[in-house]
Amino acid sequence: MTTLNFEILIDSTPEKIWKTLWHPTSYTAWVQPFCHGSTALTDWQAGSNYQFLDPQGNGLFGKIMAHTPNQHIHFKHDGEVKELLNQATDSLWKGLNEIYTLTTTDDGCLLKTLIEVEDNSVDFFKETFPLAWSKVKLMCEKNMIAIETSAPATTSKAWEVYTQPQFVQQWNFAADEWHCPAAQNTLMEGGHFKYNMAAKDGSFAFDFKGEFIRLGKDQFISIKLEDGRLMEIFFIPIQKGVRIVECFEPETQNPIEMQEQGWQLILNNYAKVLGNSI
Repeated sequence: MTTLNFEILIDSTPEKIWKTLWHPTSYTAWVQPFCHGSTALTDWQAGSNYQFLDPQGNGLFGKIMAHTPNQHIHFKHDGEVKELLNQATDSLWKGLNEIYTLTTTDDGCLLKTLIEVEDNSVDFFKETFPLAWSKVKLMCEKNMIAIETSAPATTSKAWEVYTQPQFVQQWNFAADEWHCPAAQNTLMEGGHFKYNMAAKDGSFAFDFKGEFIRLGKDQFISIKLEDGRLMEIFFIPIQKGVRIVECFEPETQNPIEMQEQGWQLILNNYAKVLGNSI
């Protein structure tokens, strides 16, 4: 067993950081460096059980020993999970701890983690934990919003409906009074997209434009919008289909709640088109 310590200073509030860490949607976004499609089954309450899982239902299980919101949470692993079933046999992970603490400083909030890992995993966590912490920092400091939907489809079909212009035109609007009359993209890293969004009565229209920064086919898309804001989309296989998580940096002109609602409506449209395309 080896004990590892990681920390990062984040210019955000304790409430925002804690929500980013443990809300089911944003959790999915920041843990992707560990394993694409990672998720957690728990209610995050002290005394509750948890399973940390990959898309195949394998991972770790244990108990939340303590939880003080916005300050401290302590996980103690009891063993490994295989295809969603907790394994009764002894495991190198049994009894190992994972502890997160958050303290306020003059320069922001200091997020610290102590994790005990089996020795063969030391290099893996030394590489991936800083990546995950950087993602938490970005999401908090950019005040990114995380939304999600799901559909009974494969990740490859979800990718196709999200990226192909003929499908984008069918879902890329938030209300029936709007539509997407034109869509074009160059689906490659460094490629650009332009989706026209317009009121059906002709009273208003604009182009939603940006650049594809990173692409992992059937898995994730990283985008920089025309105004420099960041956006990420994850396609995660689940038992009955696919889960789609979007994280985006809000603009400053409209209330956060309005933006979250509008983007969620568009994502809901996407899920309907995806479901109907099977």
